[in-house]
Amino acid sequence: MAILLPLCLPRLRRSRPLGTLVAAALTAIVAAPLLPDAAAWVALAAAPAAVLATIVALPTPTAATSPNTPRIRDGLTLILPAAVVTATCLLLVGSADFWEALKQAIESNGAIVVASGALAAIFLGGAIVAWVLSPFATALAEQGETDRASSLEHAGTLIGWFERALFFAFIVGGQPQAAAVALAAKSFARFPSLSEHREGFAEYFLIGTLASLVVALAAAVAVRAALGLSLF
Repeated sequence: MAILLPLCLPRLRRSRPLGTLVAAALTAIVAAPLLPDAAAWVALAAAPAAVLATIVALPTPTAATSPNTPRIRDGLTLILPAAVVTATCLLLVGSADFWEALKQAIESNGAIVVASGALAAIFLGGAIVAWVLSPFATALAEQGETDRASSLEHAGTLIGWFERALFFAFIVGGQPQAAAVALAAKSFARFPSLSEHREGFAEYFLIGTLASLVVALAAAVAVRAALGLSLF
């Protein structure tokens, strides 16, 4: 995850310092319980070095070649709810107990596995979905609907973050029925657009939703298997 995440988000790949820093931070979280073991130091050096070498070797993505990429400020839509939850926990539990619980979570292998799976489902999954949908976005652009294709990709990125986060959380929590409800709610919200039979939109929506669901399901099943839980 430390290596793949910076490489799958073009905005991180465009910045060598930022991409390397993200890789180092993710590696540090995973390797922290192993310090000062030599293997931890090797991991701390190897992951950022691999990201930096890959960024240098690969062509730098541009907005034209990778339009379906989130902006950093868009991440606030996910960060702000987490901040509200954290503040609420501080008030309800108390700062001392909260920080002790946070320390235990960081040192827990299970928490790291779940967090890594969530990052894979939300952000790496976004790169996979964007790749699957690229022919349909290109087709919309060739039909003279460049503005619509661009807006679909940008909106789809943010919606994809939320839907994969919901699917992943529900399935890891052993509630696949709730994931089905979330999928149905999205379908109802999009039904007016689908009923207009706009050429290319239905395919874009259905294939994007299916790809997003498959990615979230695969990540959630992998996490449950790693935790020794039954698949459902």
